[in-house]
Amino acid sequence: GEHPEDVVTKVLDRNTQWKNALVVGDWTGSMYPYGGQALLWHTLNFKTSGLDYFALFNDGDDKSYNEKIIGETGGIYFEQADNIDRVMHLYRLVMLKGGGGDGPENDLEGILKAIKKYPYHQDLILIADNNACVRDMELLDSIKEPVKVIVCGYTDLRGLNPQYYEIALRTGGSLHTMELDLYNLQVKLNKKKKLKTLAGQKIKISSAPPCANRRNAFTTEYYKNKIYKDLEEALKDKRKVVNLDLSNKGLSKIPKRIKKISRLRNLVLKNNKITKIPKHIYSSAWITNLDLSNNQISEIPAKLDDNRQLKRIDLSHNKIKSIDLSFSNLKGFRYLNLSNNEITSISKRLNARPLVYLYLDNNQIEELPATISRLKYLEELTISGNQLTELTRKISYLKRLKVLDLSYNQLSKLPTSLGRLKKLERLILTGNPMSIEYVKRIQEVLPNTVVEFQ
Repeated sequence: GEHPEDVVTKVLDRNTQWKNALVVGDWTGSMYPYGGQALLWHTLNFKTSGLDYFALFNDGDDKSYNEKIIGETGGIYFEQADNIDRVMHLYRLVMLKGGGGDGPENDLEGILKAIKKYPYHQDLILIADNNACVRDMELLDSIKEPVKVIVCGYTDLRGLNPQYYEIALRTGGSLHTMELDLYNLQVKLNKKKKLKTLAGQKIKISSAPPCANRRNAFTTEYYKNKIYKDLEEALKDKRKVVNLDLSNKGLSKIPKRIKKISRLRNLVLKNNKITKIPKHIYSSAWITNLDLSNNQISEIPAKLDDNRQLKRIDLSHNKIKSIDLSFSNLKGFRYLNLSNNEITSISKRLNARPLVYLYLDNNQIEELPATISRLKYLEELTISGNQLTELTRKISYLKRLKVLDLSYNQLSKLPTSLGRLKKLERLILTGNPMSIEYVKRIQEVLPNTVVEFQ
């Protein structure tokens, strides 16, 4: 189709150094004139074009918006470029399969699928629609090579969709318009810290991009999956950060500034030198997953019991000596790991009813309280490497239990009520002073359970 802006042709004319190239093209209605330029240019320069592979996407073969899943939208088709007829057939096929049906495009899924299909290419070129939103920006971190973005539809008035700037910048790639080839990208900010120009080049970054309703260049899903590993970087995006991992930072305490990250869900602080859990952590209204494993914590604060948001706590490999909490207020609590501590006793007030996974391995526990029976939803209980000499008969109340690890204790017998655990899949008794004959009798009582004893 004819189009006044022959941007793809001009960019390819200027960059004949691109060789063994993989072209990933948005092949939906408004992009037909641009994609057509790539096909025509390759045809006219067949012997020297350097374009070896084509991957075209149509944003899901006319799937409805609600059917489209990030990374699995589909509508992506491939062909080697060594035969013009086959490439022509590819273009026709993708047109016949559909036109997308809505504005947002699955550019990054197209790139990733193309890389997997043709891993031995050299240069990677994206023919991109500057007037469309990129649906799947959360996949950007999975792209490990430079993307050369040919921006179709750029004008000084409209400006550049910042999503394409991010794709080029974060992959170490480049941006290409009708007039400019922008390598070694640098950012120049205005007083409001918004992207306006690229240093040394006269190109405008749009302040009202196609995804302006999202208020940033990335989708909400991107932030749900992105893991921040630097506190300063996280504070810059403090209203968006969901996952913060400050492991292996040599921290002796948890920074107070973390409380400024108002939507933080998952906080990982493992392998530090932290000695206590401060108020701004246990009183957080947002944190659901707290990992403080491999630190020097000796006490679980009583007020941690009041945090109704917590679902998962990992305090393994610390110096905790007792469990004095009931955990009864943690309504969504599913996972508690207290392995490899110095615990000698468990509170009889224990009442973490929603708990599904409880790990108490390698402590100094001498008794499992009868109140363990309150954990009605428990599916895995491991208490290996402790000092148990007997097991409460109320263990039989844990009707959902699938895994019970009692290895390396001092148990010579088990309560007969254990036979009521009909859903038990695995019982580990290795390292206890039991005879093989006794273990065989247990196996008879639990015929559907794998009993391990070595």
